[in-house]
Amino acid sequence: MGGHSGSGTCRLSLTWPVYHLGVIDSTNSEARRRAKAGDFDDCWLVAEAQTAGRGRLQRPWISPSGNLFSTALFHEPGGIPVASRIPFAGALAVSDVAAQLAPDAPVRLKWPNDARVNGAKISGILIETGGQGAEFWVAAGIGINVASAPDGAGQMATSLHSL
Repeated sequence: MGGHSGSGTCRLSLTWPVYHLGVIDSTNSEARRRAKAGDFDDCWLVAEAQTAGRGRLQRPWISPSGNLFSTALFHEPGGIPVASRIPFAGALAVSDVAAQLAPDAPVRLKWPNDARVNGAKISGILIETGGQGAEFWVAAGIGINVASAPDGAGQMATSLHSL
């Protein structure tokens, strides 16, 4: 997802530094703080747990330990036209992982950014942006229910472990 290729697509880099944050309010909130400070390199932010995880429309994202909470923070000179593709690309990536780890699970995508199994949500993806031109940044947050499906999610949820 980081950087901009000439074709108008963004690409993910596994060589970015990974910052392990322990317990934090939200990886996306930390990414926004870093981006607004204006001095950051493309990176991954990963938390052990979140105390104020959130999804689209500020819905709470329940974040128990054992699940994945990460945000890719990067500059994207392609702006909104490129950034608007990221939510569904994230859902495709989660779907690919789920299909490899649980090959018999019927993973389906729900526009714009949900990966679901038998109608139960397995991940949350939140894309936030800011800045302009060369300073345009993207915070691509992805939460995956790895160890457990959180209680009180307000909808059916599942986890990779249960699949």
